[in-house]
Amino acid sequence: MINNSDTLKKKAIAFILLISLSSLFSDMTHAGAKSVYGAFLSLLGASAPAIGFISGMAQLAAHGLSIITGYIVDKKKNYWTMFILGYMFSLISIPALALISDHGWILAGGLIIIERIGKACWQPSRNTLISFASSGIGSGKSFSILSSFNKFGACLGPLILFLVLLFRHDSPLADRYHICFLILGIPAIVALLLTFLAKKRFGNPEQFESQKEENRSLLQSSRIFLLFGAGIFLFGLGLFDFPLITMHLAKNKAIGTEYLPLFFSGSMFVASVAALYFGRLFDKAGLRSLAISTFISSPFAFFIFTGNNIWMIMLGILIWGLGIGSLETIIKSEVTQLVSKQNRSKSFGIINLFFGVALFAGSWLCGIFYDISFYLLIIFSFLTQFLAAVLFTICRRMNAKN
Repeated sequence: MINNSDTLKKKAIAFILLISLSSLFSDMTHAGAKSVYGAFLSLLGASAPAIGFISGMAQLAAHGLSIITGYIVDKKKNYWTMFILGYMFSLISIPALALISDHGWILAGGLIIIERIGKACWQPSRNTLISFASSGIGSGKSFSILSSFNKFGACLGPLILFLVLLFRHDSPLADRYHICFLILGIPAIVALLLTFLAKKRFGNPEQFESQKEENRSLLQSSRIFLLFGAGIFLFGLGLFDFPLITMHLAKNKAIGTEYLPLFFSGSMFVASVAALYFGRLFDKAGLRSLAISTFISSPFAFFIFTGNNIWMIMLGILIWGLGIGSLETIIKSEVTQLVSKQNRSKSFGIINLFFGVALFAGSWLCGIFYDISFYLLIIFSFLTQFLAAVLFTICRRMNAKN
């Protein structure tokens, strides 16, 4: 155990930055691919409900299975093994999409789901490792750094794909997508190598966290935790996954196909800034920060699906990114404050399960609503997010009384 608190804090910051850099390259890979999933699946013959189902099932795998991997990590303390295993799934599955031929949307959907299973492996481990290092720094600040790096990587990945699609405009669209998926294997390799480096330099991040609160129960307040989970569930129902948006824009020719990654890149840049701002705000205002960001993002579907000009569509996509960036930062920060470290991985998994089931159900339902009426989709999206913001406000008040 290192006794010098200043030295320990510097090492903790160095660890957070290295893991965040690894996550930047990881998000370049999967966010770059995600920015064209909807258009790619549509090109292969998938319908709107099918794309919504695949998108939702992928998120259910990513977030739902993390309760199992989180339990294993808490039991075995094999943080690094699960972290590295998860990254290897991405390294294999995304470049493999380049091998999918015409009408192979079912196989492509399977690979997309496999990549998200990888996230179920690495997400609880990585978040728990960061939570150890956040002691003495602030959970909001620590996770805002991680989320900001993540979203900046998610900004760069689609930008790279935009350039590939633009410069290869004479090639068949399917061939251009195949090249994109192959290129995305490069940042996946870099992410894996940086993770190995972090493991070598900081093999035992648990040293960063004080032992003084280890006698806490699993949850300081189960009522707050469950209410918070209900808010996350409602949020996920309304903030459906991006492939449904890209499918809509491609189908209606609202934006040229080659520009779709650029719009996703813009949303991730906003998410990166939002992660920094709302993460730091969390350390001062608690869940009020999430309530504010949710209120702001709640009308995003209205601008996207009724937008009759590029600026309305852009506004909707950007506030969608704001909602994602603030949510992902604050979820981790709140769990870190509520839960002792020996139970933290499975607690991350529980919240991820709420969010994953909601994304699955929301994406699938909104895919069905899309074929019935845009307005039904918009009303559903707005009301669920509005109710989520109300629950976050109630949670904040309950926290203030404890």
